[in-house]
Amino acid sequence: MRGSRQDPDAGSKPVQLFPLQKWIPILKDGSNSRPANGSKAFIELPSTVRRFSYEELLVGTQNLSASLLVGRGGFGPVYQLKADGVEYAVKVGTNLPDAGVGQGRHEFENEALLLWMWKHPRIVSLAGVSDGQFPCLIYEYMPGGSLSSVIHDSRRAAQFGPVKRLMVAADVANALMYLHEGGRGVKPKNNKVKKAVVLHRDINSSNVLLDQDGRGKLGDFGLSAMLHEVDVDSGMVMSGNQVVGQWAWSAPEAQELGNMTASDIYSFGLILLQMLSGCEDSILPTVRISAAMPGTDPVLDDRLAPHDPWPAMISEAVSKLSYDPRTS
Repeated sequence: MRGSRQDPDAGSKPVQLFPLQKWIPILKDGSNSRPANGSKAFIELPSTVRRFSYEELLVGTQNLSASLLVGRGGFGPVYQLKADGVEYAVKVGTNLPDAGVGQGRHEFENEALLLWMWKHPRIVSLAGVSDGQFPCLIYEYMPGGSLSSVIHDSRRAAQFGPVKRLMVAADVANALMYLHEGGRGVKPKNNKVKKAVVLHRDINSSNVLLDQDGRGKLGDFGLSAMLHEVDVDSGMVMSGNQVVGQWAWSAPEAQELGNMTASDIYSFGLILLQMLSGCEDSILPTVRISAAMPGTDPVLDDRLAPHDPWPAMISEAVSKLSYDPRTS
């Protein structure tokens, strides 16, 4: 679960965040971002991004029926939405501070902009936004739920065998590679194409969602940051010295130095460990330490179906974990 290929003490220059809102005029490519009905959207995006009307959202969620509630995040509930015969997920920003302004509003807008700019088969796609001032983000619907919900459900976990788990791990790894290696060239005002990288900063099993085939996609980009590409190969691209996301999933060095690409990789390693062990989020740091202790038997999820056991190579790999990420 090594977070970097370079000793953190080697140093690297922190890099400046892209102020995403300043890129809106460039991203629009001259198109009008105002919805067709003339109302002002809660966020400016190109006109090619679909605007869902307030009526569509209410009808499609049966007036925000509790029976269609599929999750709940820091900014509000997430509902299953049906519009024009297609299923979506809609995040309703009911908990944004000051009626939808301030830091919470910024993070909501940040997610919409990032998902519009960065598209990948292993990243949950943005299907649209709400028109008017009522803030909602609409995504493709992921019927398999979150990886966390599968791991913490004994019945579903038993059917979620090693091959399926490793496929999901590969899916998340592909998404992170795309984000960290500058999967998209972006054009700032000086018309010089620059590569950028994205730090997710909130990698955990609740933010890995499963499609109808059980394949994984990375979601929830509210805390993400887009940065200039600087020393990416060292894993030391930083976004400041404040840790965001869930503390149990953050790298120890991030708690001292701030978030960096290596922090995302560390959190990805914890996802791997959780898929192997089946442990609860709250004890994940303890499991990480105990698994790395010499002479400790690998802690593997014993809920698997008898016909689908862990391969011997997995036990061997877990036994080689190191407590110190710089020596693994």
